[in-house]
Amino acid sequence: MYTPWGKSDYMEKVVRGIIWYGTPSHGGLHVSPKVNAQIHKAWRHADGWYEEDLAWAIVAFHFPNLFPNYLPALSILMDWYPDEYMQVTGEALSDKDSHKLMERKRRESME
Repeated sequence: MYTPWGKSDYMEKVVRGIIWYGTPSHGGLHVSPKVNAQIHKAWRHADGWYEEDLAWAIVAFHFPNLFPNYLPALSILMDWYPDEYMQVTGEALSDKDSHKLMERKRRESME
């Protein structure tokens, strides 16, 4: 199977419609169009691919019962996708809650 990170060398079915693909250099999840439609539009990747470092957390957020390491997913989403996190959850984050927000505040103070 070809992935955005090259040809996969293994795959693992999480559940029907969610498959984990690995390549020699990277990997991630691919979700079917039906499953992808259940992901909030603020986070939805049109191609259904969610890379393993950060974007997997988007899928885990929407299907927490499938991911035993769900709690780190929340931290990833708050840290790296704060605007989307606040839009989806309605929860306000401060710059102390998010690497991206802190970085944005630092850049704005330098301007």
